[in-house]
Amino acid sequence: MPSIGRGFPEEWRHSDFQPLRTLFSNLRYVAGYTVFVYNHCQGIAIQSTGTLTDRRNAIQHRLLSMPAHPYESCVRPVYQLYESIRLAAQMYSLLCVYPYPPGPAPFAELANRLRKELSSLDLAAITDKESKLLLWILFMGSIMVLGTPDSHYFVSALSAVVRSLQLESWQDAKAILTTFLWLDMTNDIDGRDVWDEISPSHHSGSTVFSSPSPSLGTSVDVTIHTLSRSSAETDELPAVEKPLSRSE
Repeated sequence: MPSIGRGFPEEWRHSDFQPLRTLFSNLRYVAGYTVFVYNHCQGIAIQSTGTLTDRRNAIQHRLLSMPAHPYESCVRPVYQLYESIRLAAQMYSLLCVYPYPPGPAPFAELANRLRKELSSLDLAAITDKESKLLLWILFMGSIMVLGTPDSHYFVSALSAVVRSLQLESWQDAKAILTTFLWLDMTNDIDGRDVWDEISPSHHSGSTVFSSPSPSLGTSVDVTIHTLSRSSAETDELPAVEKPLSRSE
């Protein structure tokens, strides 16, 4: 898994906004944990149950301890995708770090909070590089509500981002997703199902974010525009504590 975590900008490590630095650090820990789990499940590096549990709990604690900073309510301007990334990371945790069965897991609640956060953003300021990050965020949200009426908003939003990035296949999308946080054995089936829902909208010519689902709120239409900005690729992942098994 050579590319996991590399999509998160290295410059966040040196941000003057402390929560963003913490977010970057925690995302790298989760990336390391994902590699740890993958290797364990593949029999490459078998770990004891105690080691797996301790690392899983540490990662989960880090994610849940990050402060919320909704973009719309911040007095000080904050990196606008911070809260969306924080919520998406919690979603990934429920799927791959500290997995919950669908019943008690707050999938719909997290998806609703993410939708509200995305609806408050200035999407006209999203850069090409951030569009890739937005793709991952929206895939996480889509998986949370897959197969429910609430998925319409995320499918519509994803269709716009897919067109912006000129993605033509699931393989194209997955190549981007795996640079953020993605574990094949738990995410691929759901991810492909999401892509299959996107495809008809992707080819229909729709160009807006839409959220007509009554349970998620009133209708919102936001056209996506992206700005082309060059940026250096992130450096190699730093050494991080690597976390635990999904089967725990």
